[in-house]
Amino acid sequence: GVSDPAVLAVLGSLSKEETLYTLDFSTGKSTYQKKKTMNAAGGTNVTVIDISGEGYRFYKDQKTKKTIEQNSVLNKKFLIEEDLLVLDWKVEGEATEEIAGYKVNKAIATTEHGKEITAWFTADLPVNDGPRHYWGLPGLILKVMAGDKTIQARNLTLNKEKLVIE
Repeated sequence: GVSDPAVLAVLGSLSKEETLYTLDFSTGKSTYQKKKTMNAAGGTNVTVIDISGEGYRFYKDQKTKKTIEQNSVLNKKFLIEEDLLVLDWKVEGEATEEIAGYKVNKAIATTEHGKEITAWFTADLPVNDGPRHYWGLPGLILKVMAGDKTIQARNLTLNKEKLVIE
């Protein structure tokens, strides 16, 4: 098994302040979680808007089709378990852009509430995953635009070690 921690950045209209997140994934499971400090040396870092508070973690399991979102509000931890979001992606054309050094294809999906989501994925990393709720494309999702929020990979660190995600 190859695990591929990815570094993602979320930029939105609420704030210009950035917070670090990492996406770790291995064989149908992934976690997307807040980091407190940048790890430039061994770096699996992500830069995003701090909308989540301390202790944010998003766990996704494609086999059980479940997600668990952990958040803290007023020093109390909350766990929210939900069914995995399944989107009907429509891939548009050939890969013409690059993100974090990888050629990406664009795909669009609409949620059951009519919200449009645009994602860019790389077939060069044939991992059916991405940050937070987003997955289901024939490659790693490196950028997502949903409403006024954008999550985008800044760099990727590919590990050969087996990663256990619980």
